Amino acid sequence: MTEQQPPPPLLPELQRHLKDLEDASCPIETKLFDKFETQLTGQLPQPLLESLIVQLSSLLPTIQQDPTPLNNLIIKLTEAFTFSDVTSLKPSVDFVAGLQVSAQSFNILTLTLLRKAALSASDTAIVAGKPEVVGALIDLWLCTTDVGIVQKAEEVLWELLETDFNGSSPSIQQSDFVGTLGGSGGGQGLMWRRVFKDRDIYGRFFSACSPKSGGPLGKREKTLAQARLLDMIPRLANLDWSSLQSQHPDIERQHGLKQGDGLLEFAAVHMVDTKDDVLMHLALIDFYSALLRSCAEDQSLSSSVVSLESTQTISPPLNFMISRGLHARTSAFYLNPDSPKHDPLDVSFLSSRSANYLSVYASCFPSHLLRVPAADPVSVEHILLRLSQELDISPAKWAHGASPAYTLHLLASLPRVALLPQRTSPRYETVILKVPSKPANPDALHTLATIFNRQTTDTEAAAARALYALYISNDPYFYSNLVTYAETIALKDNALAALDLISAIITAKWEPLPTSQPNTTARFTLPTESELTSLLPQTTPPPPASGIIAILTSPAQQHILPYLLKPAQTFTNLVGGRGDAESAAYKIAVAKYDALKLLHTELKGLSNEIEGLQDVLAAVENRVAEGAWSVGGEVGGRIGTLEL
Repeated sequence: MTEQQPPPPLLPELQRHLKDLEDASCPIETKLFDKFETQLTGQLPQPLLESLIVQLSSLLPTIQQDPTPLNNLIIKLTEAFTFSDVTSLKPSVDFVAGLQVSAQSFNILTLTLLRKAALSASDTAIVAGKPEVVGALIDLWLCTTDVGIVQKAEEVLWELLETDFNGSSPSIQQSDFVGTLGGSGGGQGLMWRRVFKDRDIYGRFFSACSPKSGGPLGKREKTLAQARLLDMIPRLANLDWSSLQSQHPDIERQHGLKQGDGLLEFAAVHMVDTKDDVLMHLALIDFYSALLRSCAEDQSLSSSVVSLESTQTISPPLNFMISRGLHARTSAFYLNPDSPKHDPLDVSFLSSRSANYLSVYASCFPSHLLRVPAADPVSVEHILLRLSQELDISPAKWAHGASPAYTLHLLASLPRVALLPQRTSPRYETVILKVPSKPANPDALHTLATIFNRQTTDTEAAAARALYALYISNDPYFYSNLVTYAETIALKDNALAALDLISAIITAKWEPLPTSQPNTTARFTLPTESELTSLLPQTTPPPPASGIIAILTSPAQQHILPYLLKPAQTFTNLVGGRGDAESAAYKIAVAKYDALKLLHTELKGLSNEIEGLQDVLAAVENRVAEGAWSVGGEVGGRIGTLEL
């Protein structure tokens, strides 16, 4: 409970000014309101508090100036109020009037007071019992042109729904799938019923967003309303999938929907005119990605090749996308850009968004992707072929051109087992060999860091180890290149990316490959240890068991350990030298020190049976104790450009 405070010193002056404001010609003294707010450090005595609120509220209907100072003071005074306190104020708060689009000056104040209802399921139920308030809230959210009001209205609507969620509706939060938010299940479901079962309120989504409906909204305002609905639907899907199915067939038929189709079908298929508005087409593809994220596949399903092959469950959002043809159509802008169905101009805008959609699909539903037949247009084979084409880039373009960032992101999102050379598809060599360590490219280095380190299952960890071994065997200068980039302070992005990759390898937790071939018909399986060895040059040592072992053995040992043990380089003779948080030297030194600390942590977890470990650990501990810059750190640095 807020501690009560005595009346602020400026109270008499404020009260006189409020009296003066009854004359509409009197200007508002904004600084007085600001100073008074700073003096409010606790709760005012109740009679004084109520008197001030009444005095302020009585001015709002007649004020001819910007009422923001008055609104802000009311918000401050009611900070500790419950929704019950708000509804007991005299005169009563007119929520409907304060939520009108035309009452823009009072929208934030009204939304702030209404938001208090979301703190209690019982108060949310009271709001649900006021259809005119709920309708005005939805109209304001969809129709206002003020960005701040849009955000606030969306937050209030969402929090009311989340508080009221009762968990009893058919939902996509089944045991096989993981929602991103999840409901507490403590509400009565009255707000959900008001929004989706009340014909008048449900119809507002369609009337505000349908391209064919009339109404007061122009084309631009209708487009904005559509974008807001697209932002909200994935969150609704996460809590209650059934709310997006058919609710009022007569309303849905009026907007071109078939029997059983609801708000999701309307938004995903019918609402956006993709032929005439490429920006909304971009927003629509982003919406598809968010819809898939709303119910990601439980990654534990991918813990073995057997489960990848046998799992038959499918996420409702993914099933919706596939069954409506949206999955293949969206993917085609990246996978099949030369299709005669596509406008080349559209492809130039949509290809990157399509690749991002595929990245979301691959990372959220890896087992489904691995089960897709090879002939399917969205199969692993088609994705790998397209990746190979996109990564077929000359060294000059890698060094000086714009890197294919969205292609690299898709590559890093694929299941690691899909990137390995497969017995059944010999022509698909591992595409990661097309991601070079030289010439330096930050996006390429970050991609390798992700592939070698970030995996969620034992199968993926074993695949990452095999990919590392294959890559290192094909790039004997890998570690010397990384050290060169890390020491070239003048090229900060390259240096930081190299250190990110070094850190990723240090902390990589890998698993061994199977000793025999699995008894499976799956297309994508792990090689055995002997099969991996056969793919490596004869002089290559056995693949290391973990990232830290890789750092302690050749070829990393002679490059990474000496580099990390050296003091950080500085530009003490330049502006922004040692210790300047904005300088490249400082940022690189901190990143290098972070990598050193990771090395120290991983070394301490190793068995003492490793020869020479204690000597290495002692040297690393001494260097960690010296700090990022060490004592008398090396002055200068490799300022020259890299050999490209």
